[in-house]
Amino acid sequence: MGDITPSRARINAMGSERTVEGKPEIIRSPPFFRPLHPFRLRHPWHRRAFGFYNSIVNMLTKTMPHFQIDYSANLEDLLDMAALCEEIRATAAGIAAFPMPGIRVRATRVDHFAMADGDPRHGFIDMSIRLREGRPEAVKQAATAAIFAALEAFVAPVMQTRSIAISVEMRDINAALSPKGGSVRSHLGAQE
Repeated sequence: MGDITPSRARINAMGSERTVEGKPEIIRSPPFFRPLHPFRLRHPWHRRAFGFYNSIVNMLTKTMPHFQIDYSANLEDLLDMAALCEEIRATAAGIAAFPMPGIRVRATRVDHFAMADGDPRHGFIDMSIRLREGRPEAVKQAATAAIFAALEAFVAPVMQTRSIAISVEMRDINAALSPKGGSVRSHLGAQE
């Protein structure tokens, strides 16, 4: 592992962080957190074990949690949607199942809608969480519950005086049918 020692290194989903002359340095692809090639393994049980290891590495490093918030237009003056997006982003960044570089939160106002008994004062916020497949069900449930709790807490003061329906749904995306690219990860360290 070179000059990385446990006392100087912190392993995270993107690799390791070490200090060089007092300044943090991100190592993009450390050898101990790289996907392993199955043909280099001699025994079938090694292949199975390291296949599981590779699936965990891919889950932590190559996922893309996208949060799409649809909200009724009658909530525009009651809630700060930019602040809601930031609240969801901050909450998601604190959840290990959502790697920070892949987080995207966006909100879309819905001008035409009808709810319940037709009263135009009813409003809604519907959030869809899209992410690549591979996480265990318990991890997805815990992450969904944390995001829903953040949404519920943000909307709670307005819900005391207005009729608002809130919902969150998480969906897996087939990675083979959803190619991704971009330069966000390479620019994260350049902001400092």
